[in-house]
Amino acid sequence: MKPGSFIAIGGCHVQGYGANGKKSFVQVVEETTDQTAIHKVGVFPLKQNGKIIDFIGEYDPDMVLLQLGNYEYHASLKRILKKRKKGSGLGSSSSEASATPNTIPLTAPRKLHPLHRFIILPVIWIVLKRRTVLHLKLIKEYIKFYPDKKFVVLSPLVCLKETDNYIRQKGGQLMFRLFGGMANVTFINTHEILPADKRIFSDPFHLNAVGHKLLGEKVARRMLESFQSKIYLAAS
Repeated sequence: MKPGSFIAIGGCHVQGYGANGKKSFVQVVEETTDQTAIHKVGVFPLKQNGKIIDFIGEYDPDMVLLQLGNYEYHASLKRILKKRKKGSGLGSSSSEASATPNTIPLTAPRKLHPLHRFIILPVIWIVLKRRTVLHLKLIKEYIKFYPDKKFVVLSPLVCLKETDNYIRQKGGQLMFRLFGGMANVTFINTHEILPADKRIFSDPFHLNAVGHKLLGEKVARRMLESFQSKIYLAAS
């Protein structure tokens, strides 16, 4: 992969939260792929998708890395009802935007109760899908507008809360349907490359330094494999 530049847009992991002074997953990607991150944007809700165009225009990167959906794809009825009541749309709450660790004790994922799996979570997903699909479709149009730039789209990250993982996996499936077949996009399902293992988390929702390193290495490997195969196909 030739040296180049990229911008990284996403949640607090993009800015290195949880790495505790060690390399963030974005820094690992930089070192492994010989690409330079010229701008990083954290705490980026989907409703701000129009700013992606602004960042591309301002920095003119060779590649754009998008790590989106962690703020929107959750299994909290309380948050959904609160947003509906306030009419606040998709904006992240102050607790989401802050870098304060969740204080829930680290636990291994448990199997979902049938009530959650077959009734509660599917209903939550229907609501969240309706709230987010338009934003994702707009991002798809932005990507079409830049056919000569590479885009790496990560699914919402795996976490230690199984109900949230259900919703995040659904979000990842929706993203794959929208972005997976695009010629200039490498879609990476983080649930396939990261285990829901408490040893790589600083709290139930944030990776620690080990998790950052693992995510960065896996993302970089997928990027290298994808870009090399697409270059080969284009040349053949």
